[in-house]
Amino acid sequence: MIRSRDRSLIPLFRAAVVAASLAAMLATAGRAAAQLTPINFPDTPVGQTSTVKCPTNSVGICFGQNCSATGTIQGITGPDRPFKITKLNLLTVSQFNTGTCEASPTALPVTVGPGKILAFQGTFTPTSVGTFSGSATFSTPAGPATVNLSGKGVSSNPGRTDKGLIALQLSSNTVVPGSALGIQYRTARKTLQGNADLYFVAGFPSGQILFVNDQGGVTPSIQPFRRNVNVTDTTQTVFSGPVPIDAAFGNYTFYMAMVYAGMTPDPNNLTPSLASPIAQASLTYSALSPDQRSIIAARGNPDFISVLSVGSPPVKREAWLFQSGTPTQILWVNGVKQSQDTVSGGPGGPKLDPSLFTPQMTLGQLTAALGPPTSVTPSPIAPGYQTVVYRALGLTVILKDGQLGSAVTVGQ
Repeated sequence: MIRSRDRSLIPLFRAAVVAASLAAMLATAGRAAAQLTPINFPDTPVGQTSTVKCPTNSVGICFGQNCSATGTIQGITGPDRPFKITKLNLLTVSQFNTGTCEASPTALPVTVGPGKILAFQGTFTPTSVGTFSGSATFSTPAGPATVNLSGKGVSSNPGRTDKGLIALQLSSNTVVPGSALGIQYRTARKTLQGNADLYFVAGFPSGQILFVNDQGGVTPSIQPFRRNVNVTDTTQTVFSGPVPIDAAFGNYTFYMAMVYAGMTPDPNNLTPSLASPIAQASLTYSALSPDQRSIIAARGNPDFISVLSVGSPPVKREAWLFQSGTPTQILWVNGVKQSQDTVSGGPGGPKLDPSLFTPQMTLGQLTAALGPPTSVTPSPIAPGYQTVVYRALGLTVILKDGQLGSAVTVGQ
């Protein structure tokens, strides 16, 4: 097996340890293919060339314990354009580590003797904007040794220098069902000349990225949120209201940017089209608020729970009763504590997880968490209502149109 030079070693011991690690790996000659440390090129403008070489990159091979043996590099295949492996040099370990990378040019096949390293250089010359990857494989008596290469080509056009400013503002970075949320953006003209298109992008917990267009729709295609805007120093509202109940729990990230009016941004190279830096703001949508999670972390799940979800959009009212320690009752509305009182103690209860009882909870979710209920009974007088009972837990849940209306646990 073969291993390339490790650039993370401290300088004082670099030469000795590098040589030892290379040689120790190669001493197990030939039974398995080796993977050299990848070469990751910096972002490089189209038509220009980036080069990696000793001593800052892992681009050398030797044989034997402490580079004490002799071996042969027979040939090399790859890489394809826009990468190249070039400038092979047979160096001493000292030359390699001091960056004397071109002291002794050589060609393949080459015999690498004791105390020597075959150094090579990698180049990247992108022919277009985008991400590239490739590989090169050295043939040796120890088997093939492969090095992977990657790099990104960027536009050589630096773009316009006149820029505006856009910033995102969220009313809160943590929300729960029933919470109100405000999303605003603030613009400033700065040095921007002419108008701009505004882009608003939402990143969802699933990883999906969607653009909000000027019709109020969401789409995976690149579309502006506002077109041909005369940018002024102002603040505008994107959204204000309750968080949609059916939204998935998780982390959301919002982005906004100005683009020079009429230009279509290139995802591989945004620089020429951007009329402002990209603004970003994130929030977490979860079943419980940070205050509620803090109480549970300190005291565990409550012994008894009462939850009522009413209205459209629903308001979630909860009562948590803790019997252990100091008996306490806490009242919540949409995750915000309304009161906390000391109450009379009593026997403990089922200690169910409050995060289960959200306005979007369904019978399927309830069954997945708690198992099959004792009974599910449709209401004879209220269409759309069901009563779900877990007798062993002392739990009764009322579903309205398939989603949570109320839940209560009682002692047995």
